[in-house]
Amino acid sequence: MAKLVNSMRFLKALASAEKRLTLKELANEVNVKERMVRIYITEFKEAGLNIKTYPGQHGGIELDEKDLLDFFGINQKESQVD
Repeated sequence: MAKLVNSMRFLKALASAEKRLTLKELANEVNVKERMVRIYITEFKEAGLNIKTYPGQHGGIELDEKDLLDFFGINQKESQVD
């Protein structure tokens, strides 16, 4: 159960981030080790989620909110609450 909860926290942290997050920042946000963040990235990419990773000093990890909505089959009109 903890893995599911942490993976949902991972998605929430990525989707709500206003900038690219480093591996360390994501691990701290989700309260897991960096190795687990790498596993989440791999698993979600294999499932078809478009998580973008950028190497280097100014790199990081990001997920566009639209990509997350597309992954779950939700269009942007449906996601907006009146």
